[in-house]
Amino acid sequence: MAALRSLDDVLAGELPPAPGGADLVLPIRCSTSGPLTGPFVAHELVIHADWSVGTVHDLEAERVAAAFGGYLTCLEYADRVLPAARRCVQARARRGLPAIRLEPLGTWTPRDHFGVCCASTFGLTRAEAAAHVRSGEHAAARYGVHLLQVEPVVRAVLNRHAMEFEPRLPADAEDIAGRCVNYGEDLAGLWDVGVPPALVRAIHVALGIGCRPMRPDFYLQVLSRDADLRWLNDHAFTVPDSVLGLPWPRIWPKRPIDEIAVGVRASWLVLGLPTHLIEDLDRAGYRPSDVQALSRATGRPPMGSASALGGWVAAGCRPSIGQVIALHASGVTPFYRPSKPSIRRACDALAGSLPQASITDIGLLLAVTGSVPLAIRWGLAGFADFGVVARLITDDRPVPASKTVAIQGNAGQLSAHAS
Repeated sequence: MAALRSLDDVLAGELPPAPGGADLVLPIRCSTSGPLTGPFVAHELVIHADWSVGTVHDLEAERVAAAFGGYLTCLEYADRVLPAARRCVQARARRGLPAIRLEPLGTWTPRDHFGVCCASTFGLTRAEAAAHVRSGEHAAARYGVHLLQVEPVVRAVLNRHAMEFEPRLPADAEDIAGRCVNYGEDLAGLWDVGVPPALVRAIHVALGIGCRPMRPDFYLQVLSRDADLRWLNDHAFTVPDSVLGLPWPRIWPKRPIDEIAVGVRASWLVLGLPTHLIEDLDRAGYRPSDVQALSRATGRPPMGSASALGGWVAAGCRPSIGQVIALHASGVTPFYRPSKPSIRRACDALAGSLPQASITDIGLLLAVTGSVPLAIRWGLAGFADFGVVARLITDDRPVPASKTVAIQGNAGQLSAHAS
């Protein structure tokens, strides 16, 4: 396995202004009044292969004038507009790492925020966050210039390279589908986030996990946490579970997930779940096999099943997987998420009638009845087993006037006696 020295070995290198090291010549409206305002003189601006600027002005002299309050369009292009366009071009051409980060709640946001431009960029999907980072608006805000100055330069550079304004996934990238990722759609999703196929391949090789394909979220976890690929290459394992369960202390600080046993942590990570969700479910006593069993029973992907369990955990309930599957079989949608305030209301109302019922019992009862008033009515009648209540509701049986019940918590051993 070849050693991975740096990301420069992986990425295709910076895209120059024009192919073959040629200069890019742009027409420009040069003004001394301010950006996009006042009288102007039209002339050419030359962008060299290293992104330096050639112009008819003496820029060093103009810098002295700018220090005393002067303004020149060409100076602004040299110092701020071209750096903004350069950054935007590299992001659109996937010549750098995606500058996004994973938030604690599982959403994504730009790694750097710049004023009004990024004011509404919290709670985004990874593709939305990456699209914002690639935008001309983000680059312009970063360097304090106007979008109308940046975008024409970006379009001119991409046109010279015969590239679309939003380049597509290279056609030859499909050769790593099935080896580094499961499907071609996974590659397309990573491309939308800003991860080129070469980087996917390099991370996969650096981890030393053979031909085992990985979920897209795994690559994003590595990249969003600034993983040291050279370190990964030096410490690669041949056993996939060992790699997946590696705490990587030199890459990011120790987290609660690192306290989970290596084998269990590996099984969690391969499901592609957010770290915070893994930590919550594991702390509540669930295991990866529980999520897989729920997915098989409901037909939902692991992420959906884990989110459903996470909703129960957030509400303070700990139903067994069998109980959640039984809920689904009784007609409760697999998308159901219990409401903690509603469960608390029902618990308070039934504290005297069902003293042995747990918060999970009441939560399950609320799920099958569909409302707090109905759950309270069934509970006051002495019913605590959601399975019995679900069957009675299915048979259109009315709520009995009175009934006593003996239960044993979540075990749900029901013995009913008509009064």
